[in-house]
Amino acid sequence: MKLKSITTGLVVVALIGAAALPSSAATSKVQIVGGPLKTLTFAGDNIHLTVKGLPKKTGVYVRECVATAKRPTAAQCNGNGVWITPSFPGGVYPTDGTVGKPNTDFSLPVVGAFGTNDCSISKCVIFVQRDHLGPTDKSLDTSVKISFAAKVATPGATGSASTTPVAIGPDVLTSTIGTSTLGDPPTPINASVDQTIVVKTLSGVTPTIVALPGGNCVITGTTIAAGWSGYCVVQATSAGNASYTKVSKVYPLSVAKTSTTPTAIGPDVLTSTIGTSTLGDAPTAINASVDQTIVVKTLSGVTPTIVALPGGNCVITGTTIASGWSGYCVVQATSAGNTSYTKVSKVYPLSVAK
Repeated sequence: MKLKSITTGLVVVALIGAAALPSSAATSKVQIVGGPLKTLTFAGDNIHLTVKGLPKKTGVYVRECVATAKRPTAAQCNGNGVWITPSFPGGVYPTDGTVGKPNTDFSLPVVGAFGTNDCSISKCVIFVQRDHLGPTDKSLDTSVKISFAAKVATPGATGSASTTPVAIGPDVLTSTIGTSTLGDPPTPINASVDQTIVVKTLSGVTPTIVALPGGNCVITGTTIAAGWSGYCVVQATSAGNASYTKVSKVYPLSVAKTSTTPTAIGPDVLTSTIGTSTLGDAPTAINASVDQTIVVKTLSGVTPTIVALPGGNCVITGTTIASGWSGYCVVQATSAGNTSYTKVSKVYPLSVAK
């Protein structure tokens, strides 16, 4: 059915970049065609729209938002709206209404109140902005006003107010991977290790999380496994409940293969003692008449090797030093290092007296 056949509340809105925008915006002549835009049902309604005139290979997000002087934030908009893109990853478009094509009819769900926003108090608009592939591009930012009919109380069977709760609006999703909060701009993740995505809903409903076709990641439960560098698009959905209606959000991820091998801090640190004497560069005096115990501690926690270098008059077994006559002895302690500390050896001269 062509949109021009819609007779109730049909509105054709040309959304053309203002003169202050770059010339590319002024010549793009992006249009949103459809309606209705006025006297929408406060508890929830749908607007049939078509986006026309998009530049080639360019996508946009179409969302219900509060009217603001600047580009609205995620909290000022009703979910992710609908992503309009001429080229969806993998070529297979989702069928749940969250993604559409240019020059093709789609339905945008709207509601009079969403999150902490109320369109009976604040002015609301349909806001169009460049998608995650051009998050800093504001040349297509534009909006058109919408308005809702007054809130209507639902009467009960006896004329009293109904006890059936009225949905406040779409559920609100907050999604994170590690310390990164997901949103419209692509979130970088490391393909070398599995990632955990956490999606919280305002409704308390457990969301479903899937990887949309065409990307290079697989989601099992809340674990994201990516095999190579590239991209991945995650979709989180709350089915809603009596208080909040269903909502889906799409999160683009930028996947990079990054080594997870830790970088060593530096050489290991050895602290060596015999009795109360700390060993160092200057010869440490020991008594040849009795066996001595050498204690070598490493900052890395690695167990060191301890040997007597050739030519001296001592023998080391484990950590015990035995010397048979006066003279000298040179001890070498070595830590092989680990992922945090590199290998190091230290030599300690001993002055042996009978």
